[in-house]
Amino acid sequence: MWIYYCGKKSIDEVSKNDNSNLGFVIFIILVVILYLTLK
Repeated sequence: MWIYYCGKKSIDEVSKNDNSNLGFVIFIILVVILYLTLK
């Protein structure tokens, strides 16, 4: 998560303010990007 926020927020803030759905969507997007770049 902290990579997505580029360190603007602390991990505590991110986990406190984000709902799990947003985190899940960001995770999926990162996985897709990694998959496409490594393909």
